[in-house]
Amino acid sequence: MSNYKPMGLKSALLLSAAASLISGTAHAQSKAADPVELEPIIVTAERRETSLQTTPISVTALNADALEVRGVTDISDLAKYTPNMTFITSTGASGSRTAFVFLRGIGQSQVFLQNDPGVGTYIDGVYLGRTQGSVQEVLDLERVEILRGPQGTLYGRNTIGGAINLVSRKPDAAPGFEGSVEAGNFGAIKVRARANGPLADTLSASLSVAYLKHDGYVEAKSNPLCPTCTSEDLSGEDSISGRLALRWKPSEDLTIDLTADAAKRDDRSIGRRFAFYDAAADQQGYTFAVQRKLGVPPGAFVNTDINTHNSNIAGFDKQEVWGLSLTGTWDLGGATFKSITAYRELSVGSPSDGDGSPLMLQAARVAQIDQDQLSQEFQLTGTSFDDRFNWTVGLFGYREDATSNLVQYRRFAERGIFVPFPVPTVIDCYDRSRPLTSCPDQDPTPSALKVRNYAGYAHLSYEVTDQLSITGGLRYSWEKKEFVGTDFFGLPLALTDSWTSTTPKVGIDFQATPEVMVYGSYSEGFKSGSINNGNDPLIPTSVRPETVKAYELGVKSQWFDNRLRINAAIFRSDYRDQQLQVSTSNFTFAFINVSRSRISGGELEFVARPFSGLTIDGGIGYLRTEITKVGIATPAVRQGARLVQVPEWTVNLGATQIVPIGEMGDLTLRVDYSFTDTRENDYVNHPNVRVGSYSLVNLRATYAPSGSNWEFGVYGANILDEEYEVARTSIDPAWFAVAVDGAPRTYGVRIAVRY
Repeated sequence: MSNYKPMGLKSALLLSAAASLISGTAHAQSKAADPVELEPIIVTAERRETSLQTTPISVTALNADALEVRGVTDISDLAKYTPNMTFITSTGASGSRTAFVFLRGIGQSQVFLQNDPGVGTYIDGVYLGRTQGSVQEVLDLERVEILRGPQGTLYGRNTIGGAINLVSRKPDAAPGFEGSVEAGNFGAIKVRARANGPLADTLSASLSVAYLKHDGYVEAKSNPLCPTCTSEDLSGEDSISGRLALRWKPSEDLTIDLTADAAKRDDRSIGRRFAFYDAAADQQGYTFAVQRKLGVPPGAFVNTDINTHNSNIAGFDKQEVWGLSLTGTWDLGGATFKSITAYRELSVGSPSDGDGSPLMLQAARVAQIDQDQLSQEFQLTGTSFDDRFNWTVGLFGYREDATSNLVQYRRFAERGIFVPFPVPTVIDCYDRSRPLTSCPDQDPTPSALKVRNYAGYAHLSYEVTDQLSITGGLRYSWEKKEFVGTDFFGLPLALTDSWTSTTPKVGIDFQATPEVMVYGSYSEGFKSGSINNGNDPLIPTSVRPETVKAYELGVKSQWFDNRLRINAAIFRSDYRDQQLQVSTSNFTFAFINVSRSRISGGELEFVARPFSGLTIDGGIGYLRTEITKVGIATPAVRQGARLVQVPEWTVNLGATQIVPIGEMGDLTLRVDYSFTDTRENDYVNHPNVRVGSYSLVNLRATYAPSGSNWEFGVYGANILDEEYEVARTSIDPAWFAVAVDGAPRTYGVRIAVRY
């Protein structure tokens, strides 16, 4: 168990001052204003609308107002407000806009074509099949629901760790417009707009757009040892996205929703920093070759200055994503039938310097992924026996076709670099005037993947008494993958594998009082198997599916006339056949199955409204993980190690105060604190790639004049300018390490209007 130090001195002093100011204002107001109850929260975690407090699942739910007051820009920010959640957009070995999500220790940290996310992301019921393109903007959302634990009954592919459920706002007949403009440091510009209204008596529409841009905050560091290094700053963003929604109600019983969304991103690549090098651990002669060629050892390029780089190329991360969905909802009286049909396309290109230095140690890669997917789901939900029996049944089908073209300097791709006398290929590799792919062993490695998945499911809940309910569910899935590529010897490779799974869930919940519910559940999760690309003949090409058996006990409660809400859960998960990427003896990558891991922990969330206008919220999560048994023996995995990207402690605390300023209007103040504990980045838990703990503090203030339709605000994120890392990576941590740093202090102003 790590030393728990969630709050630094500066953070504690700031929060203490903010809390004193807010509580003092609130206390003065409480003399003249009555307390206000907490608003009920409605979720669709069980594929039907239910109250959060009567839903026997561990869920974090944030509505549109909660997202706005926290300044959430895209869904990667959600981890700051969700216990036991990790969401990073780069591991250091990937592009800058990739969704690496972990819930309760389960997720996915690789981006190869054959591998799937461990936490599913859904937009209005539509599953997103790739981690690339899944960092969704917070655009026209009604609410976000984060479902922790396996969701193998009601949700589709690969929700072994949980699900992120994005629910969009639907068009209606009330004409309206809202928009905002923000400007901040690093040249930040954010523009958002939404228009809504009727097109005909039974047809309504809404159109939303967002433009986000800021300069890179990872500064190019002047280095006389590298006159050819790029002078461009990295980690910049330039994106535009939009969403068009149509809602047609030809009758009271039938609703048809058609949605089209698209996003285009032209970001500068994520900034990487060459953080560590140990020549004594170099067993391949790399240090000698670099010393001979460049005149200095690799250690001369180690960089300890946060948010700086010495990259050879600036690179970029370009994404083009678009999709269409058609949802029909038909009220049959005692049941509701829903059909969700969706098609999506994704194109991603992300060349970058992988080590943030002039070296070619973990150097530039060019990764191009093109994907399209088609999904169809039918749902039938209803109630029977005087509304005591709630049931949902459904069918799900998914088709995915994807291609990848990867060009990568592998561990020591420059073959001539090992030879202690001049070889022309070494000169070619260091000549930056030549194409990036000019070195030996750098031929593109195209591959293609086809996925077919079909499933049927049922979820049933019966109220045995007015207080006691039992739940049961079952999902059967069949999946097939076809992979085409090249093997270790450059020969054509065609592999096919298929898997089936049956994932049950049983639960019981007891409404002890009108304000307190306790529940317990057992559920199983499944993530489809994978296929190794044959780059190591010693590793099996077939990778078994992941499975988990999860046990959970929880309580949902409200106190003091609904002015305090406390929800908590404890859990244990038996995790089997986890798919891990390891570096093999042939200096290539392959996936293996770890036989068993154990995960246990808990989370607690609360919301309190002690006085009128004051809301305090927060959460704390604890996770203990351990690899208990290793399958294929490899030095890249150690029995007893913690799982990657899993902080032991996560803490968030926030407060919102609405301060009336006489008849002039209202001032809304918001302070947020989050703490993320130490995280491992490899399965040996080598300290050279361990990311340390960090704390962040954000502040926002918004003034809305009385009787007006506009508001003005200021904001600051990471206002204490905490220097921290979000990821570290290496294919040999004893030898070198590459770091990705977190964003520095950012601030700006915002003007918004609503009609």
